Amino acid sequence: MHDVRRLAPASIGVVQRNAGKPAIAAYIPTMVPMASDVLAAIQQLDTLKTDQVALIGRSDEQTAVLNGVLLGWSGRLVRDVEGFDLGAYTRNASLTFDVTQKANSLKQLVEQKGAELPYRDALLAELTARIDSASAADDAAHAARVALQEKQREVRELVISFHQELVSLRRTVRAVLGSSHLDYQRLRVPERAAAEAASDEASETKPSETQSDAKSPTSDS
Repeated sequence: MHDVRRLAPASIGVVQRNAGKPAIAAYIPTMVPMASDVLAAIQQLDTLKTDQVALIGRSDEQTAVLNGVLLGWSGRLVRDVEGFDLGAYTRNASLTFDVTQKANSLKQLVEQKGAELPYRDALLAELTARIDSASAADDAAHAARVALQEKQREVRELVISFHQELVSLRRTVRAVLGSSHLDYQRLRVPERAAAEAASDEASETKPSETQSDAKSPTSDS
């Protein structure tokens, strides 16, 4: 991903600077929008990652609040409702689904068996509000996860297409400008640059191969 962040704008710059060279200018209709799209998608992915972290944090906070309310009211109910099982409502707050489920279970119990409780309405009002908040926060966090996964798939597909076009552009730039030209160097990844440097050194010791390469300037792996 780091290479794409560098290579995408570099490829745009290369084709635009060499618009006067027909073989390179031919990539303007394809490479420029392709590189722009992959950069935009990566930026959107970064935003979604930040949003997801914030929404998961918000969900955890709301779940913790709900768990606190659950525990607080359970302490009263164990005294006022015969047979009330305190252990059934004291679970780990990090288990979002479990906390919400237990809170709904407690709400149903109070609705069915708490008609005589003087604080029944206050309990149900607070519990309902906190359940709604925790559920909404959890839904938002889940939606963020789904959106992030979809954007990751989109970025992967765009990166694959971009790299295919980049390989073709790199071959053309090398053929037109030469392997020592700065614009060609801008289109290489570090690993590729090292491999090509070693290949060039080997070629210098083999004149016959160098001559053969000169006859095929467009060859590029």
